Amino acid sequence: MRTVYILGAGFSKDAGLPLLDDFIGSIRTASTSSDLSEEERRWCTRVQSCRERMSRISDSFKVRLDNLEELFSLLEHEVQLAVAGAEEDRDALVLAIIRTLELRLESAYRRDTPMVTGRRLGTEAAARMKEMFGLEYAETAGSYLYHAFARAVGATWEDSKGESDSVVSFNYDLVLDRAFYEVGYQIDYGLDLASTPTAAPDRPRATQPIPFYKLHGSANWFRCSKCKDLFIAPPRLKMGAMEKSLLEFSRRAPCPNCKAEPVSGKEHEHAPHLPFIVPPTPTKGAYAVHLAGLWEKALGRLHHADRIVVIGYSYPETDSFFRYMLGASVRVGAGVKLVLVNPEETVCQRFRTLLNEEFARQHFVDVRTKHPVLAKGFDRESFIRLAEYLQR
Repeated sequence: MRTVYILGAGFSKDAGLPLLDDFIGSIRTASTSSDLSEEERRWCTRVQSCRERMSRISDSFKVRLDNLEELFSLLEHEVQLAVAGAEEDRDALVLAIIRTLELRLESAYRRDTPMVTGRRLGTEAAARMKEMFGLEYAETAGSYLYHAFARAVGATWEDSKGESDSVVSFNYDLVLDRAFYEVGYQIDYGLDLASTPTAAPDRPRATQPIPFYKLHGSANWFRCSKCKDLFIAPPRLKMGAMEKSLLEFSRRAPCPNCKAEPVSGKEHEHAPHLPFIVPPTPTKGAYAVHLAGLWEKALGRLHHADRIVVIGYSYPETDSFFRYMLGASVRVGAGVKLVLVNPEETVCQRFRTLLNEEFARQHFVDVRTKHPVLAKGFDRESFIRLAEYLQR
């Protein structure tokens, strides 16, 4: 059974990361953190100023400016229209997004209680998790849910018979990237970057990397400010590093392609590298040159899937890319199951309107109907039930 998991922001909620409608507010909160440099604080301040400037649009049109995807999309359209200052606003938003994600994730890793809610698994549930995923449960291990998910996907590659699982994600964050690495799997991002392989774990569990296709870019992908090629940074900052953040380290690291290193005060100084993340606009424009190969590989995985499991993705109206991607890849009549893991009734209805009525009746599964725990979203308890359902 070849399973492709499609992940949205709800997948990372248990890691303490904000949902789309909460993200701009999270940037505002991050701007007060003592962990931010003055430069990072200026990014956040510029985002707030940009939001206020755009608030005049909401006087005439229905625009959710606190929703990350809507604000990002509006800024990208301004860049394409050559609006003065739009490119600087867009870049400030990109940098503020990545720094906010890193702050929230580091906070979750430092906490002494499980991520977000502090929920603790009972003895029976902990034993079930160990049986299913081969991992010892620690009450203070905030990343345990994501380690278990990484283990469930990666295990299909350890003794592969041509039915290995893969992941397609709309998320920028590094929650699952870190989990794969920490559990012992190397990642294949689908980018054709021979000069920049992803970091390999000390004791890899599988001989092949796990396909993990991040359709909108990633917090550890950077575009060189000189040669404009992409390179991949490690999923987390190495112990003993002088920099305070992975973002700071990666922006000023030597480009592995052209070897250029941003250095201040030199005659041929060039700007620090910029994280490579993509707004959810219908046309991806200049981003496509770097991502076309990745998108093609994701379509191939979806086309050959026996089951597609969507976790925490709400199918927002701004992202028509998803509708066309799914429609172009699913093998109609091949018995493909589409499984939705999302607690919101409105999201379920949105997916039903996406699907042909006959296909929805025979192949669409809303897991909220399978167990009460699955009606509350993606967390440790619901993942146990989901894994049990998928193993049937």
